[in-house]
Amino acid sequence: MFAKLTILAFLIDQMQQRRYALFRPTREKADGSKYLWERLRGLFTEFYWK
Repeated sequence: MFAKLTILAFLIDQMQQRRYALFRPTREKADGSKYLWERLRGLFTEFYWK
């Protein structure tokens, strides 16, 4: 089950990167995808724990 959810998350991420017009400039401003996802994950973690 976890493998299927991982694949689904990957596919959704790929679709967002290709179709979402705001994603590209945001990724470029954040100096790469890894930094962007770390920031988003941090926001989620902060929101989840408060």
